[in-house]
Amino acid sequence: SAEADARQAHAMSATAKVRIETAKSRVVQAEATLVAGRAIAEEAKSSVVAAEADAARATQDQQRYEDANKGGAVSSLDLDRVRSDARTAAARLGAARRREAATIALIAEAEAGRRTASAGVAEAESQLVEAEAKAGASEAAVLEARAALDTATLELGYASIASPIAGRAGRRLVDAGNVVAANQTHLLTIQRLDPIQIEFTVTENDLALVQRHMARARDAKTALEVEVRLADDPAFVRKGELTFLDGTVAEATGTVALRAKLANADDRFWPGRFVRVRLVLETLRAAVLVPASAPQTGPMGTFVY
Repeated sequence: SAEADARQAHAMSATAKVRIETAKSRVVQAEATLVAGRAIAEEAKSSVVAAEADAARATQDQQRYEDANKGGAVSSLDLDRVRSDARTAAARLGAARRREAATIALIAEAEAGRRTASAGVAEAESQLVEAEAKAGASEAAVLEARAALDTATLELGYASIASPIAGRAGRRLVDAGNVVAANQTHLLTIQRLDPIQIEFTVTENDLALVQRHMARARDAKTALEVEVRLADDPAFVRKGELTFLDGTVAEATGTVALRAKLANADDRFWPGRFVRVRLVLETLRAAVLVPASAPQTGPMGTFVY
């Protein structure tokens, strides 16, 4: 609603600007008409003055010829010509005066149009100020409504708890109605299953060998391979990568903890379950394999038949 009010206010502001431009163009047009009318009025005034002079001269000529005609000094033809000239001059004077009156009316109309257009400009500018003030208030209302929406969304977010990881949820540890303490009570446990991490150990006697092969794999921008088997299904093998070597040797056991990452989209491996892990350090090509019980010890060292 606030955004709709803001759009309407901006539309009113744009309309007011258009009205101002239209009114200003009318003012310019009225002023141009007024200037042209004044020029025509000056011309009409000059015409009236000339027509009055011609009419006065024609009247004087007529009067002189009329007086001369009483004594028979002029012919009837000359007298008729003078009378015709006097009537023509009077007609021209009347036409010039009517033209002057029409021009004065045109000037008055142009001045009225200019005043009306100027009043329209002032009215449109007042509407623009009002529309811009309303637009500013509407924008403020929009910001206030957005802030209220953000606050409501934030408060709504407190009504639910989202897991930071994708995984499988265990059994719930509390029920509705139980008393809990913030940041202390555990609601449930979520285990990431894919990928899953495998933890195992090696003895401290093998640590140097593992470190050398890890350094070689790091230089080659690869990772050591691990083979993981389930205790109840030794034929099934899934391969992963070694991702972590602990920084200390456990004093109680003399072992070092390692961690590998394993794909587990089928949930074949389960958190907390024991597995058998083989850490592959290197592969010997074309080597001969014998059972562990075959080598014997003699005077010259170990031997086999």
